[in-house]
Amino acid sequence: MISFHGGPAHGKTLMIRRVPFFLRVVSRAVTNGLELDALDQLADTPSLNESIHVYLRQPGTKANAIHLNLRGKSGSGWYARGSYKLSPVQPAEEVYMRDALAWQNWCKRRAEAQWAEPLDETWEAEGWLPMWAAVRSTKEIRVRTVDGAIHEPVHFAQDLSGEEQPPFSGWFKPSGSGYAEVENVKAWMPLAATPVS
Repeated sequence: MISFHGGPAHGKTLMIRRVPFFLRVVSRAVTNGLELDALDQLADTPSLNESIHVYLRQPGTKANAIHLNLRGKSGSGWYARGSYKLSPVQPAEEVYMRDALAWQNWCKRRAEAQWAEPLDETWEAEGWLPMWAAVRSTKEIRVRTVDGAIHEPVHFAQDLSGEEQPPFSGWFKPSGSGYAEVENVKAWMPLAATPVS
């Protein structure tokens, strides 16, 4: 059985067989509240009247962890056990979450999230986001390093060719007449946002 923390599925449990790192949970209004379902199978697609929310698999969650015998019913079989937490980053629903291919591509581009250490809950409450979701472009953002220091404006830059200078890839801030790399970056937020104090 899978339990959920945060969002519309908070405190609920669902039976699923696959445990992808990013799990779409759909909800729709019914007479007595919300009806929930998890899109854990590759071929699962949401209905037009369902809202979609992305959850992150938590440590210790395992597929095929428990076998349920439902007395000959079609639902009998092996199910996952563990928990999911509402993702601090929700992709644009109409762009990424309703089309199967677009959803798979979104997940692949953020594969590094599976190995990233979760943010401290205090940082999340202040509005900081994990670096796997950061804008990798020349757009300027605010970042926070492991030691808590805040740097802005910062942008992503990468050149792996090695043709004109040694290869580099990282987050940089203005420094004198050039740029200096900001190391040990842990979290980010848009410059327009203000940390909650």
